[in-house]
Amino acid sequence: MSEYVQTVCPRCGNAAWGHPTQPVPCNTCGQPVPAMQAPAPAPMPAPMAPQGWGAVPGMGAAPGMGMGAAPGMGMGPAPGMGPAPGMQVAPGQQNAWSAPPVSTQAAPPSVGIPLPGGFKMPLNIMGAGGGISKFKIFGGIALAIVLGIGGVIFKMKFVTPKGMISYSALGLAKGKPDADKAISSLAGFAKKWKKDAIFWSANFQAVGADGTIDVSKGAEVVYTSPGNSASRAKSQRSDSVKKYGFTTSGVTNKGRWGWNDPIEDMEAHPTPKCQIKDVIALLVKDGTLTSGKTVRVTFDPKFADYYAWRVLRDEPKLDVSYGWDDCAIIK
Repeated sequence: MSEYVQTVCPRCGNAAWGHPTQPVPCNTCGQPVPAMQAPAPAPMPAPMAPQGWGAVPGMGAAPGMGMGAAPGMGMGPAPGMGPAPGMQVAPGQQNAWSAPPVSTQAAPPSVGIPLPGGFKMPLNIMGAGGGISKFKIFGGIALAIVLGIGGVIFKMKFVTPKGMISYSALGLAKGKPDADKAISSLAGFAKKWKKDAIFWSANFQAVGADGTIDVSKGAEVVYTSPGNSASRAKSQRSDSVKKYGFTTSGVTNKGRWGWNDPIEDMEAHPTPKCQIKDVIALLVKDGTLTSGKTVRVTFDPKFADYYAWRVLRDEPKLDVSYGWDDCAIIK
């Protein structure tokens, strides 16, 4: 006959097993339940005591009663209790009242490799033997440097700096825009600056045989406001000229520019019938401009009494003006 009895854990208050002569660990918190002086079982809750009684752990039915548990009502341990001490769990089975196993293995250490755009790529630095790999650490540092340089190059080639006009917004090829379109594509942006803005001048330091500008050598287009240019107020004239500088990243348009003295009766220039591409075609045709070479093309009404594209080059020497009406050479 077993002497284990049902009782309450003095620490956690859950149902537990006790013994008259020795302490028994609580199935819930592990605190030993002190030896009990009397083997009296804990009272059975009313809902769990129907017609028949199950046997007290380790005991059979009361002598003479010949009663087991009511059919289909076999009683297990009280809620919160595991098997009575000494009871075995079948191999491969889990104690229904025990907590699931908890993994104590820590996540492998890793570092974040920065990527362009502010993202980070995790890199596990654990070696094959379980320790931290110096090879992976140095490799990660090298990878971070390469990606960092790549991010700078990416921004230089594909991202337009803040405050600049992108070539895509102008509909131009980045770094090598068409010379004629470089002038006309800015008209909309100039109108946003001043509603009466008109094209004033252009200065392209290097135009190639295909009619595109090498912006790394320098290129500028100027628009002006006739209204502000004619103003007697210096404060208005100080913002009467807008300069657009072409760079490898985009087009700059910062700064305030203006005339020292009022300029009255300023009118828009006529649309040239002879465009820059037409002049370049003539230079290519007569062998003056060959592939891989460039010429300087300018127009500024302050330095001429006629409308013409001025083409210049230092070596071999070249300084020719082509009229806007028919591309005729003006001597």
